[in-house]
Amino acid sequence: MSVSIAYQLLLQRIHSPISYRPIQASDFPRVSILCKPQWVQMVASNMALKQLIARVALPDQIYEILRERIFDRLLAPDEKLNIEALSRELQVSATPVREALGRLSAEGLVKIAPYVGAKVAPMPSPDYYRQIYELRLVLEPWAAAEAAKHKDPAALAEMSQALQAMEATELAKRYRRFKTFSDADEAFHRAIFKGACNEPALKTFMDLNTHLHLARLYIDRNHFTEEARQFHISIFDSIQAGQHQLAYRQMHDHLERSKLRLLGESETISPKTLAKKPRRRPV
Repeated sequence: MSVSIAYQLLLQRIHSPISYRPIQASDFPRVSILCKPQWVQMVASNMALKQLIARVALPDQIYEILRERIFDRLLAPDEKLNIEALSRELQVSATPVREALGRLSAEGLVKIAPYVGAKVAPMPSPDYYRQIYELRLVLEPWAAAEAAKHKDPAALAEMSQALQAMEATELAKRYRRFKTFSDADEAFHRAIFKGACNEPALKTFMDLNTHLHLARLYIDRNHFTEEARQFHISIFDSIQAGQHQLAYRQMHDHLERSKLRLLGESETISPKTLAKKPRRRPV
């Protein structure tokens, strides 16, 4: 058996999805003679890398599973989360479950209390959602106008990528179908704040997790995907053209319409005007 064949066979054993018994010297009688020390070290490094990837990826997988259950209401608001029970169900140790719950807690989807345990965060109150929109209506039209003044190429590229991602998906009442559009939506608005070139404003937007909390409400509502896309395209066109006043108005209209869709109320838009299309930049 040549050295290269022996090495390839060893790598196949390492990377195979099937669980094999540990590799033994008897599997390849001549490997110990033919393989140079650096080759043996390469095999050992690959094994260590695979174990490291598995350890890193597992908490991410648990995080996504629990996040999906929270959004789909398989885990109801205020429901207690038993780490031991989740570990048994998912057939993992308690460590990745704790890590996943820690991430969900940082996002505001899970509440963790010392000596009490973890539970799904309650749904925010209507007043909280109104306050989110009040703040967004102050920050985001301003950010869109500033982004139009700066026309930062990197920020514009991120907005364009987010718009492309929106084309391939739609809002839905299931987390897996909803997630891609929601992530792209957040990426678009985040890119606008980047384009505004104001770090405190960007940090405020990131810390609020507004899209995440609104997503908990969107999951239960009828969706208007195409309307949202058209608003985003209009806002992007205005920013790219440097029309800061139009970008301000379009972002304001977008948020007011979103507020009316979700909360049934708006300061400037009545239900009768919802049939109107968003204003586009003149060609």
